[in-house]
Amino acid sequence: MNNSKIQWHPGFCGGLELELRSYADILEYHREKELFKKPVRIDLLVIKKSADINLEKSFAKAFKKHNIVEYKSPGDELSIDDLYKTIGYAGLYKGLGKYADEIKEDEISISMFRYEKPVKLFSTVKNLGGNVEKKYDGVYYVSGIINIPTQVVVMGELDNEDGVFLKTLTDNLSYEDAKNFLEATDNLREPADRHNIDALVQVSGSANRELYDMIRREDPMCEFLRELFKDELIQERGEGLEQGREQGIKAFILDKLEDGFSEKDIVKRLVKRFDLTEDMAEEYVLKYSGVTV
Repeated sequence: MNNSKIQWHPGFCGGLELELRSYADILEYHREKELFKKPVRIDLLVIKKSADINLEKSFAKAFKKHNIVEYKSPGDELSIDDLYKTIGYAGLYKGLGKYADEIKEDEISISMFRYEKPVKLFSTVKNLGGNVEKKYDGVYYVSGIINIPTQVVVMGELDNEDGVFLKTLTDNLSYEDAKNFLEATDNLREPADRHNIDALVQVSGSANRELYDMIRREDPMCEFLRELFKDELIQERGEGLEQGREQGIKAFILDKLEDGFSEKDIVKRLVKRFDLTEDMAEEYVLKYSGVTV
């Protein structure tokens, strides 16, 4: 699987919105937020419209009013430069207020999401005099670099309750996490939820197709998997119909041979009965005339 062609970011944005869907009325999302006319963009800006409400997800407990989110796809490094770049985005965003200090420093948070733990980054932060504290499973608070609250979220380490959707954003998805994800999508019927699920279908399904195909064979009625393998199901159905048609042709030829019809007569009857060309009918007769009845 060539993961370089997979567009992971839409799936991540959809997964994050699904994780925080119970707070949909107080959160708004700005994907690929443009900071300038030239393409300097934040991966995701999450604005909490009601500052008084705390978000229960472990990775969202640190969220303030304005939340700068950086996401790294599987295989992409999360380095010290990425940390400082994201800090720079936060500084630029703060400076875009309509008047001086409109966006307060204590109203901003920085979150960096990656499936695997960035061990080298954590080591570098500590060497620079900073601190990395594991606050919750998969959630690491980074301090001593900047006053703005900063965290690194290791999606692969989140517990299922906090990251059932985000944990699918890997090209090495486990059977358990895939099943948990599919079960979590069963009762989600709101258009916004279905849109975000579709975004995850595109990335997680493409990156883990063999795993989902195995699960599909266990549960052929799963809506997610039926959508993911729609083209394959159509093809399989067509192949099944074609195989059934050929079995009918074979049976017809054997019956007529047993009744004493000549091969020439059988060809004529095949053309009329199965709407074949004469050449096709002759190929079928040649193919099955030697079959023992």
